[in-house]
Amino acid sequence: MNKLLLFLFILFVFKISAQEQSIGYSDYKVKISKDSTDLELKREIDSLTKHAFNQYYIRNYNKSLQYGELANEINKKLKNINVFFRLNSMNGNTYIQLNDTIKAREILETSIEVAKAQNNSKMIAAMSTDLGNLYAQQEKFDKAIKTFEKNIPLAEKLNDTVLLFVLHFNIQEIYLEKNNDREAAYHIKKAENYLNFLPQRKAFRAGFEVSKGRLLFLQEKNDEAIETLKKAIALSKEISFMDGIMNGYSFYIDALAKTKDFDLIYQINKELDVYKDQQFNTLKDEAVKVATAQIRLREYEKELKATELQNELSQQEAKRNELFLITLSILSAILVVYLLSLLYYYQKRKKYVKELTNKNKQYLDAKENSEALSRANTRFFSTVSHELRTPLYGVIGLSTILLDDPSLKSHEKDLKSLKFSADYLLALINDVLQISKIESNNLDTSESSFHVKDFLQSIVTTFEYMRLQNKNVIKVKVDPTLPKFLKGNVVRLSQILMNLVGNACKFTENGTITITLESVSIELGNDDDKAIKFIIADTGIGIAKNEQNSIFDEFTQVASLDYSYQGTGLGLPIVRKLLKASNSEIILESKLGEGTRFTFQLIFKNADGFAVLPSNAVIDATMFKGKKILIAEDNRINQIVTKKILEKKGVLCTIAKNGKEAHDAMKKQNFDLILMDLNMPIMDGFEATLKIRKFNSKVPIIALTAVEVEEVRNKIYAVGMDDIIVKPYDDNKFTQIILVNLSNPRSPRSNKQAS
Repeated sequence: MNKLLLFLFILFVFKISAQEQSIGYSDYKVKISKDSTDLELKREIDSLTKHAFNQYYIRNYNKSLQYGELANEINKKLKNINVFFRLNSMNGNTYIQLNDTIKAREILETSIEVAKAQNNSKMIAAMSTDLGNLYAQQEKFDKAIKTFEKNIPLAEKLNDTVLLFVLHFNIQEIYLEKNNDREAAYHIKKAENYLNFLPQRKAFRAGFEVSKGRLLFLQEKNDEAIETLKKAIALSKEISFMDGIMNGYSFYIDALAKTKDFDLIYQINKELDVYKDQQFNTLKDEAVKVATAQIRLREYEKELKATELQNELSQQEAKRNELFLITLSILSAILVVYLLSLLYYYQKRKKYVKELTNKNKQYLDAKENSEALSRANTRFFSTVSHELRTPLYGVIGLSTILLDDPSLKSHEKDLKSLKFSADYLLALINDVLQISKIESNNLDTSESSFHVKDFLQSIVTTFEYMRLQNKNVIKVKVDPTLPKFLKGNVVRLSQILMNLVGNACKFTENGTITITLESVSIELGNDDDKAIKFIIADTGIGIAKNEQNSIFDEFTQVASLDYSYQGTGLGLPIVRKLLKASNSEIILESKLGEGTRFTFQLIFKNADGFAVLPSNAVIDATMFKGKKILIAEDNRINQIVTKKILEKKGVLCTIAKNGKEAHDAMKKQNFDLILMDLNMPIMDGFEATLKIRKFNSKVPIIALTAVEVEEVRNKIYAVGMDDIIVKPYDDNKFTQIILVNLSNPRSPRSNKQAS
């Protein structure tokens, strides 16, 4: 997170203009005594605070804390509440920079409680803004933005121009970090309006110009960005503003990279290295001074102890005999050897500590880079998922509708090819996303009870069309000694079986596919645990010996001259990785031309005593007739698809282009159900649902989403939605979910969590 955000808020709290020259590192001499007046104490605290601030300004945070804590000790006698808030703000932000978030939170929350007790609006706004800085440092960006936005009306009421500038500046920094140029541009404009009233705040201007240049770069206005960043760097140099210099140069280099001016980039990098070396040498000198002071203190203590010992020996010297003197000489020699040994091991330990520190720094740098790449990878796949699934919803939906149109019977083959291609692309997207989730250790670990035979039948039913197409028979064999109900990760088991049974159906024609569950007699830690062997066997084409290892590699498929098929090549790699996450492994047995057999074992809990047989009540599709459904969807093609599917069933549909239109429509008339898209302009589905639930708690609201469900599931239920439909969807599942919600009275989501 850009450190300019934290720094500029420090300027606001203290109301101190940045000095062009920082103080030196010489030891500070306190100029007070036990008889000092309150005025003298106040002057000393102000001096210490200014010193602490200047050390913070040049990133010497340890020295800043030393001055700040000394000022706090003096203020315990003065008990000045304004000094209390000012010092706590500085110390809190300093601990944020040192990544000690626990200490920072403790200081800031204590200060907010004191400010609330005194009903001090100005300090409540100031300290809570500091707390927003902490959230921003922890990359809790949404929480930070809410904290800053909450303080804007209070700052406007206080007519505090500095605070208003800082709040908009902090928000713009977060949006820049999130690459949201639209929101960032709005807050940059607001911040600039307030900055015009603060011409003396050069550090404010320098930090603002860096952010403005960064926005121009984000908007691909590279020439304007370069000029703005040059201006920011020049101003930062003028006032020795290290954050402005370092960040200005970094973004300047990024902008130059777009222009491919590599000679200038080389020169700028050399200038930036000078400042980096300067910063490193400053911190190194301070570390050396601290270590030297500690060594001198230990030497002084040794000298003091040696002097006391010598005095004692001198007093007793007359009573000692020659033997005692010899003994003393021997002991002295031993002591010298001991001290030399200590010195040797001290130097050796110092060397090891230095090496360990360097290794730890390298490890932390590598860890940060790895985590940044992981976050970028997750954001990339989430975005790709949404952007690809949304148009696929239109393609699959429209092709399904057109297939049902008798007037287009002559184009049935083409439409089926179109739908098959879209379904294949969707399968590829889902498989790639599943691989990504496994690699990032972001798998669903929830457990639930399920009826074994019903669950297996649902798997078989899924492949009914493929079974008929290839003229196969699917058999299910369940060991009669197994419980009727089991409890475990049914989602993961479903993914494993869907991939294995799907493979068997794909590579088998005029044959038999057998799904077998056998009880395994092994010793387990819990009597309720059941080890089960799963066997998926087929009589298909089989796998050649030389290919049996490679088929578990991603994007690898079995070569065949006799079979023409398509697939992602990710099914078996996903199965192996899911089983590995469940502490299991898959065993392959196959012979070319004779079939394939996959075997694996998983442990489930016996749930016979806790589960209830699912209801077999048939849902009447005529329930759709005359029902009023509100479709909140901003994509025009998706509006058409959803509306046509529902109108064929006799539903009266109303379209809302965004969340605000959906909210207004609910105010004017009653609907039997709402289909709510999550990502819409003006007002998204989450906010619209929250507003609707304030005056209507009964209407079922079903979320429509093209993103990964696990990413938003908790948020969907938290705002008051009742169910989820993932785009693109098939007509049967879409119909079933809507009918279930139309037929069942609405209840709090806590009762549906397992559905």
